[in-house]
Amino acid sequence: MVEQSSESTIIVGNPSVVRGRRASLIYSEKRPNLLVYAIRDNLIFRNMANPAESRVYADHRSRITCVTEQKTAGKFAFGDEKGMVTVVTLKENGEITKDKEFQLLAQEVNQVLWSNDGTRLIAVGFGTDTKANAVTYDTGSKCGTILGITTNQLCADLAQIDKKYALFSAGEGNEIMYHEGIPFKGQGVGSGAVHSNFIN
Repeated sequence: MVEQSSESTIIVGNPSVVRGRRASLIYSEKRPNLLVYAIRDNLIFRNMANPAESRVYADHRSRITCVTEQKTAGKFAFGDEKGMVTVVTLKENGEITKDKEFQLLAQEVNQVLWSNDGTRLIAVGFGTDTKANAVTYDTGSKCGTILGITTNQLCADLAQIDKKYALFSAGEGNEIMYHEGIPFKGQGVGSGAVHSNFIN
């Protein structure tokens, strides 16, 4: 819940949670004392040192499911229940501006990742055909095709090895998928169902 007091101080609540899902919240590496998370369709920028200076991005209309920080430029990308990824900037004066939106999946986004240089975005989650997608931030052009994922994805990580990237994702298939890029191509490599339950 987000409340506005009579003196225009923003009082923010705790993150929204969904049973059986991990809560998505991040502690900013670029800005000290800043905790970022979602309360339903609001993105919260909570100042841990002075909560009265917290900020809220309230211009979204779908439940926010995950958030991540672009560490070089102070941008934040968040995914929602309808497969949309939105990028906003928190300026030094506290103003929040929406930069771009990308429809990356047909259903819920469970994790958004930035490449190390901040030029590409990757989303994994739920979908009918596509459960992972990657685009360039500037143009929204696809960065190849991430194939071979047949089950809904709950989490992911992106590692840079030399000049190549390695995308690891996992979810309801009880296995870890590996794709090499960028750009991504091919079916990827699965670890096999080595886990006894969903991987979060």
